[in-house]
Amino acid sequence: AWGGLAAALLLSFVRWRPSRATQQGAYGWLVKRAKANEGATAQAAALRWQAHCAERWLAACRPAVVVWPWENHAWERQFVRIARQSGARTIGYQHATVAQREWNYSPKTNSDGEKSLPDLILCSGAAGKDGLLALGHPADRIRIGGALRWKNNCVRSSDPTAPVYVALPADHLIADEMIVAIRPLAEAGQTFVVKSHPMYPYDFTDTPTLQRTDANLADVEAISVVLYAATTVGLEALLQGLPVVRFIPQGRVSVDVVPTGFKQPAADAANLSRALDSAEPTNISDQVFAEPDLETWQKVLFPSSTN
Repeated sequence: AWGGLAAALLLSFVRWRPSRATQQGAYGWLVKRAKANEGATAQAAALRWQAHCAERWLAACRPAVVVWPWENHAWERQFVRIARQSGARTIGYQHATVAQREWNYSPKTNSDGEKSLPDLILCSGAAGKDGLLALGHPADRIRIGGALRWKNNCVRSSDPTAPVYVALPADHLIADEMIVAIRPLAEAGQTFVVKSHPMYPYDFTDTPTLQRTDANLADVEAISVVLYAATTVGLEALLQGLPVVRFIPQGRVSVDVVPTGFKQPAADAANLSRALDSAEPTNISDQVFAEPDLETWQKVLFPSSTN
């Protein structure tokens, strides 16, 4: 809606061109692989188009403040630069988790350091704040804003006779492996309900013991175990006091979304049956999703109304 025709026509010439030096040496093949994958999916063109549309939108609407679910990805860094040039105050909301090996959050991965970080980062809880500080974020830019996705009174008991709740990730290749892994267990009589990622529906054939569901975790009355990979549903299950198993795929790297210090069992397809049978509830703190601090949100979104 905000893009220009001329800019669209030029997208066919946009591609990622890593330097020759980065494609040499022991790890050069990784850069070549990334170059091929990025080029095959037109990521560079998509990001260029997104930046172009964002710039035109900011120029037309001229918002005083912009806020978005922030993860410090490349497009977000460019968005911060554009928004800052337009005079808009930038607020990033750390909505997911700052887990092990999620180095995209580190300001050291930004080519211009703190200059492409939002003016303020609101965290969903203390664990996220601590994770960002450990990665080197400036303390004066971070506050806790809380989260509506979690209520501290949601702790519940599991039911060993209930189905296994399977939370599929956005990555379809990992979802493929999860379905392949649980189907033999379902055929042997164990029951599963499978929830697709809300933005990436996954299609599979239902059976009496392998059923799809649109219900979120909190809306399912009885659950024996939660099986997940690369989705914060696993973290929500831990917070609810449910037994949890993290699935380890063979063909992809599945980032553990649980913050450092919170441990849970993990299993690949070969060990999955045993892991599901032996999973037990784990009690963890409520440091991940704090109660919403609406006063803080009011102050940062509408500073003139709180003076």
